[in-house]
Amino acid sequence: MKRLVSAIALGLMSSLTLAQGVSAPYAQNFDVAGWQGPEWTISTSVPAGRVQLLSTAPVSPQGGSYLALDVSTSNTVCTDNVTLAINGATITPGTLLKYYAKETADEADANVDGCFISNGVIEYRVVDHTTLTSTWAEKSVDLFAAAQTGGIPLNASFRVIFRWRDNNPTPSDGLQIDDVRLNPPPIPDTGQANSAAARLTMGPAVNINGFAYADALNGPYFATRANGSTLTFNVSGPANSPYVVIAGPLHRNNLVIPSVGSLDLGTNVTLNDVVIIIDGTAPGFINGLAVVPAAGTSTLSFPLPTLPAGVWTTFQAAIVTPTSVTVTAATQITVS
Repeated sequence: MKRLVSAIALGLMSSLTLAQGVSAPYAQNFDVAGWQGPEWTISTSVPAGRVQLLSTAPVSPQGGSYLALDVSTSNTVCTDNVTLAINGATITPGTLLKYYAKETADEADANVDGCFISNGVIEYRVVDHTTLTSTWAEKSVDLFAAAQTGGIPLNASFRVIFRWRDNNPTPSDGLQIDDVRLNPPPIPDTGQANSAAARLTMGPAVNINGFAYADALNGPYFATRANGSTLTFNVSGPANSPYVVIAGPLHRNNLVIPSVGSLDLGTNVTLNDVVIIIDGTAPGFINGLAVVPAAGTSTLSFPLPTLPAGVWTTFQAAIVTPTSVTVTAATQITVS
């Protein structure tokens, strides 16, 4: 659904079309040129207003590119808005908005600089950006609590607005944001925290509660990779142990096996849509590579094929020793 918001509501432009909202979990790290999906809207108060991707140092803890808000010409007062549409009906107690932010020698505009929540009529500032420095800082907002405090209805018109106002280009002025995440309320982990015994990692990823790979945390994990990039498996476990890598659709806790782990693949317990892609217990050259070396971590890399944007598949590994089998946490790969 699209909604027309008047200039009185935002005090900036004659009109602005906003998109249907997203729900948690959601993440945008601004690392690809086509990052702006229909959930994002950009507006500026003057034609010279600018929102662009930059990757100059210092980059955020997330790395890669970040979003920079400024104005392209000197001594031109401008207000930039970057708006994320969220389906407010999916926001429940404990739903968190997280992001990294910093500024570049920016003068404070006390009533404008910040992160706001809005329904297109009412606005409420949830983070004051006038306190930002040139060092990246992570901000966290309980959206449910903030909406109650600010009187913002939790409906389809719910928006998060990152707003900047000043009069010079970066590096004289400017706001930078990165790694915007919408995390659902923490939920009780089920299955088994088996990553302390064995682990499959594929670069940056977070689990359903927004936590990065770590020992004693349950999966599944979620990662986004660009088309044409290299996908690298790091399988850690007991030295000299063969392992099996399997792939299939994500199904959290499809099969929980005591002392082995939680299988998070397959649309049903028959596992007829799960495939073994490499099997270190079987003969053959490629399979012979799937053995954890004495150092404790095996690394395998391959180029990501050209795929449509969206969820691709989920990988999981099993480490085999003479006396045990340990299933690692799964990772779902989304292609951007």
